Amino acid sequence: MRAVADSEAAFVAGTWLHLLGEAGVGKGTPVEVLHRAHGAGGRLEMAEAPLSDVPAVTERWPHDIRELLAVPSNVLVLRDVHMLGDQLRQRLRSLLTQLDGTATGQLVMTSQPSMVGTDDQPDQFCDATVEVPPLRHRYGDIEHLARLFLRKYRPSDESRFSPDALAVFQ
Repeated sequence: MRAVADSEAAFVAGTWLHLLGEAGVGKGTPVEVLHRAHGAGGRLEMAEAPLSDVPAVTERWPHDIRELLAVPSNVLVLRDVHMLGDQLRQRLRSLLTQLDGTATGQLVMTSQPSMVGTDDQPDQFCDATVEVPPLRHRYGDIEHLARLFLRKYRPSDESRFSPDALAVFQ
Protein backbone atom coordinates (compact mmCIF):
# COMPACT_ATOMS: atom_id res chain seq x y z
CA MET A 1 0.00 0.00 0.00
CA ARG A 2 2.90 2.34 0.74
CA ALA A 3 4.31 1.80 -2.76
CA VAL A 4 0.94 2.63 -4.30
CA ALA A 5 0.50 5.75 -2.14
CA ASP A 6 4.03 6.98 -2.87
CA SER A 7 3.60 6.32 -6.60
CA GLU A 8 0.27 8.12 -6.62
CA ALA A 9 1.70 11.16 -4.84
CA ALA A 10 4.54 11.40 -7.37
CA PHE A 11 2.24 10.77 -10.33
CA VAL A 12 -0.33 13.37 -9.29
CA ALA A 13 2.45 15.91 -8.67
CA GLY A 14 3.77 15.26 -12.18
CA THR A 15 7.24 14.42 -10.91
CA TRP A 16 9.54 12.00 -12.65
CA LEU A 17 9.33 8.61 -10.99
CA HIS A 18 11.64 5.60 -10.80
CA LEU A 19 9.94 2.30 -9.94
CA LEU A 20 12.24 -0.43 -8.68
CA GLY A 21 11.27 -4.04 -8.30
CA GLU A 22 12.01 -7.60 -9.22
CA ALA A 23 11.03 -8.92 -12.64
CA GLY A 24 7.32 -9.70 -12.76
CA VAL A 25 6.46 -7.73 -9.64
CA GLY A 26 4.04 -5.52 -11.59
CA LYS A 27 5.81 -2.18 -11.87
CA GLY A 28 3.80 -1.14 -14.93
CA THR A 29 0.39 -1.91 -13.47
CA PRO A 30 0.35 0.92 -10.90
CA VAL A 31 1.31 3.40 -13.63
CA GLU A 32 -1.54 2.24 -15.86
CA VAL A 33 -4.04 2.45 -12.99
CA LEU A 34 -2.79 5.87 -11.90
CA HIS A 35 -2.92 7.14 -15.47
CA ARG A 36 -6.54 6.00 -15.82
CA ALA A 37 -7.43 7.71 -12.54
CA HIS A 38 -5.38 10.90 -12.89
CA GLY A 39 -4.24 11.09 -16.52
CA ALA A 40 -6.82 13.70 -17.54
CA GLY A 41 -7.00 12.44 -21.11
CA GLY A 42 -3.25 12.44 -21.63
CA ARG A 43 -1.38 9.76 -23.52
CA LEU A 44 0.42 6.89 -21.81
CA GLU A 45 3.38 5.63 -23.82
CA MET A 46 5.39 2.54 -22.97
CA ALA A 47 8.91 2.34 -24.38
CA GLU A 48 11.42 -0.44 -23.97
CA ALA A 49 15.13 -0.38 -24.51
CA PRO A 50 16.02 -1.22 -28.11
CA LEU A 51 17.55 -4.65 -28.40
CA SER A 52 20.08 -3.46 -30.95
CA ASP A 53 23.12 -1.21 -30.71
CA VAL A 54 22.93 -0.47 -34.44
CA PRO A 55 23.71 3.26 -34.90
CA ALA A 56 20.39 3.99 -36.65
CA VAL A 57 18.53 2.59 -33.63
CA THR A 58 20.69 4.21 -30.97
CA GLU A 59 20.35 7.60 -32.66
CA ARG A 60 16.58 7.38 -33.24
CA TRP A 61 15.58 6.13 -29.79
CA PRO A 62 16.71 9.22 -27.78
CA HIS A 63 15.06 11.44 -30.41
CA ASP A 64 11.76 9.58 -29.90
CA ILE A 65 12.11 9.92 -26.12
CA ARG A 66 12.73 13.67 -26.46
CA GLU A 67 9.63 14.10 -28.65
CA LEU A 68 7.40 12.17 -26.25
CA LEU A 69 8.60 14.19 -23.26
CA ALA A 70 7.99 17.45 -25.12
CA VAL A 71 4.21 16.99 -24.95
CA PRO A 72 2.82 18.16 -21.57
CA SER A 73 0.02 15.57 -21.41
CA ASN A 74 2.27 12.60 -22.18
CA VAL A 75 3.35 10.09 -19.59
CA LEU A 76 6.29 8.08 -20.85
CA VAL A 77 7.21 4.80 -19.19
CA LEU A 78 10.74 3.65 -19.99
CA ARG A 79 10.64 -0.01 -19.07
CA ASP A 80 13.62 -1.99 -17.88
CA VAL A 81 16.22 0.78 -18.09
CA HIS A 82 18.68 -1.66 -16.49
CA MET A 83 18.68 -3.49 -19.84
CA LEU A 84 20.15 -0.56 -21.76
CA GLY A 85 23.50 -1.16 -23.36
CA ASP A 86 26.39 1.15 -22.52
CA GLN A 87 25.88 3.37 -25.57
CA LEU A 88 22.14 3.81 -25.04
CA ARG A 89 22.65 4.36 -21.30
CA GLN A 90 25.07 7.19 -22.08
CA ARG A 91 22.70 8.68 -24.66
CA LEU A 92 19.77 8.52 -22.23
CA ARG A 93 21.86 10.09 -19.46
CA SER A 94 22.92 12.87 -21.83
CA LEU A 95 19.36 13.45 -23.02
CA LEU A 96 17.91 13.60 -19.51
CA THR A 97 20.68 15.97 -18.44
CA GLN A 98 19.84 18.27 -21.37
CA LEU A 99 16.11 18.10 -20.58
CA ASP A 100 16.59 18.83 -16.89
CA GLY A 101 13.69 21.13 -16.04
CA THR A 102 12.63 21.76 -19.65
CA ALA A 103 10.65 18.60 -20.45
CA THR A 104 6.92 19.04 -19.96
CA GLY A 105 5.90 15.38 -20.20
CA GLN A 106 6.13 13.06 -17.25
CA LEU A 107 8.73 10.29 -17.13
CA VAL A 108 8.45 7.00 -15.28
CA MET A 109 11.36 4.56 -15.43
CA THR A 110 11.29 0.96 -14.27
CA SER A 111 14.23 -1.25 -13.38
CA GLN A 112 15.38 -4.10 -11.23
CA PRO A 113 17.37 -2.93 -8.20
CA SER A 114 20.12 -5.52 -8.44
CA MET A 115 20.67 -4.77 -12.13
CA VAL A 116 21.35 -1.03 -11.93
CA GLY A 117 24.94 0.09 -11.37
CA THR A 118 25.65 2.81 -8.86
CA ASP A 119 27.03 5.10 -11.56
CA ASP A 120 23.90 4.88 -13.73
CA GLN A 121 21.20 5.23 -11.14
CA PRO A 122 18.06 6.57 -12.81
CA ASP A 123 17.31 8.12 -9.41
CA GLN A 124 19.54 11.06 -10.26
CA PHE A 125 16.98 12.16 -12.88
CA CYS A 126 13.83 11.29 -10.95
CA ASP A 127 12.29 13.26 -8.11
CA ALA A 128 10.82 10.12 -6.56
CA THR A 129 11.90 6.50 -6.25
CA VAL A 130 9.49 3.81 -5.15
CA GLU A 131 10.33 0.18 -4.54
CA VAL A 132 7.52 -2.21 -5.44
CA PRO A 133 7.91 -5.24 -3.18
CA PRO A 134 7.30 -8.75 -4.51
CA LEU A 135 4.02 -10.47 -3.69
CA ARG A 136 5.78 -12.82 -1.26
CA HIS A 137 6.32 -9.75 0.95
CA ARG A 138 2.75 -8.47 0.56
CA TYR A 139 0.70 -11.03 2.45
CA GLY A 140 -2.22 -8.64 2.80
CA ASP A 141 -2.60 -8.46 -0.98
CA ILE A 142 -2.88 -12.22 -1.44
CA GLU A 143 -6.40 -12.58 -0.08
CA HIS A 144 -7.58 -9.60 -2.13
CA LEU A 145 -6.02 -11.03 -5.31
CA ALA A 146 -7.39 -14.52 -4.67
CA ARG A 147 -10.91 -13.12 -4.26
CA LEU A 148 -10.50 -10.93 -7.35
CA PHE A 149 -9.53 -13.93 -9.50
CA LEU A 150 -12.29 -16.03 -8.00
CA ARG A 151 -14.89 -13.38 -8.94
CA LYS A 152 -13.37 -13.09 -12.41
CA TYR A 153 -13.28 -16.81 -13.21
CA ARG A 154 -16.16 -18.05 -11.03
CA PRO A 155 -18.61 -15.13 -10.93
CA SER A 156 -21.34 -16.98 -9.01
CA ASP A 157 -21.84 -15.84 -5.45
CA GLU A 158 -21.57 -19.44 -4.29
CA SER A 159 -17.78 -19.65 -4.78
CA ARG A 160 -15.66 -18.95 -1.71
CA PHE A 161 -12.26 -19.77 -0.26
CA SER A 162 -12.07 -21.52 3.06
CA PRO A 163 -9.87 -19.87 5.69
CA ASP A 164 -7.48 -22.84 5.35
CA ALA A 165 -7.18 -22.30 1.58
CA LEU A 166 -6.39 -18.61 2.08
CA ALA A 167 -3.78 -19.53 4.69
CA VAL A 168 -2.12 -21.85 2.17
CA PHE A 169 -2.06 -19.08 -0.45
CA GLN A 170 -0.44 -16.74 2.03
